[in-house]
Amino acid sequence: MKTRATVAGIIGVALALGIVLLTRWQFGLAALLVFGLLMQFSLERMGTSIRSSQLQGLKALGWKEDTELDDACMERLNNLLNL
Repeated sequence: MKTRATVAGIIGVALALGIVLLTRWQFGLAALLVFGLLMQFSLERMGTSIRSSQLQGLKALGWKEDTELDDACMERLNNLLNL
């Protein structure tokens, strides 16, 4: 997800610079702000979606919320979730 965010940020800045060169600087700044808001919203949404699917996967495996998590369980979870 970090690489996607980086690529999206670079593309957003490049588009905003293109807008600055073709129009006024105010439009480029506005575009940069809008791109930033859209990126923030999409990253939060993707993070929530990923976390939800991880929790559903744990529920499908039969894990309960009150299960005690020792070091072996945490290592197993990290391997399952690719954290």
